[in-house]
Amino acid sequence: METAIAQPLEYASPRIQCGGRPYFRTILALFATGGILANLAFIALLTQQFHQARWVYHDLMQNPHAYGWEIDPVTIASLRDIRPILAAFGAFGIASAFGLLLAVNLLVTAITMDGNGPAPDRRLTQYRRWKPLGTVLTVAASIWAGNLNHNYWAAATTHIPLGRPPIISTTVLIVCAMLPWWWIGKRFGGQAAAAAG
Repeated sequence: METAIAQPLEYASPRIQCGGRPYFRTILALFATGGILANLAFIALLTQQFHQARWVYHDLMQNPHAYGWEIDPVTIASLRDIRPILAAFGAFGIASAFGLLLAVNLLVTAITMDGNGPAPDRRLTQYRRWKPLGTVLTVAASIWAGNLNHNYWAAATTHIPLGRPPIISTTVLIVCAMLPWWWIGKRFGGQAAAAAG
């Protein structure tokens, strides 16, 4: 008696097997961990900088020499409204939270890659779709927040810090943010094309 051999249905598209090699999962996990740490660092830095900016007006009202040079009363009065900084820091925080979600999504993908079903492939596709938007939002918000923070402290201290504009740091941010997107597209896209063919 012959046993029937299970055959895959012809109309079912083959699942893209990105988890076949351990290094793929390892690299994904490293990218995800880096993204999580970077976005948590952004949020922590924003919290610290906003806390410092909140006290500038109070400190200068108590002592116009609080940050070195004497600040005139008109400038001190202009530093009272920190809503623009709050808005810029809030935008940067939201962009960082979005980046954090993308990084967590990537980590979950790396962990569940060898499981059954199309979930890891779908997660990689979602990551590739949303990562450019997340990068643009993060870069724009970081430039906005950095400029406002710079101008605020320049007024509060009558000192213009060196290092503007932040071309190098912005370039590093873009490269580091888009490197996983490029790497996944190179591996995942090639395997998708092979599966389709």
